[in-house]
Amino acid sequence: MSASELLVRPLRAARDDVGRSILHFLRTFANVEVVAVDVAVASIAATLRVRESMKVADALIAASGLDRAAAVAFSDDAGWPAVLARGPATMKVLALRSFLPFA
Repeated sequence: MSASELLVRPLRAARDDVGRSILHFLRTFANVEVVAVDVAVASIAATLRVRESMKVADALIAASGLDRAAAVAFSDDAGWPAVLARGPATMKVLALRSFLPFA
């Protein structure tokens, strides 16, 4: 989901070079793992949608992190809760806007 969302603007702008750079980053950057959506992730996402009223894309992204026991998630969506949980696992959510000097 994240990869798809990151590629939309470069594709609309016909910037294949930027799209290739994004894909290269996702494939090679340390501590970044692109994961497939499977039944386990879909199940977690459904629970997040019900419990947190998250959109499908956001719930799938968050569920992927929870399934992999990620400690932190970054989002630019103010609607995400500050902490997401699945059983004993918790994932802190940091708003990207809080890192911008002009936000």
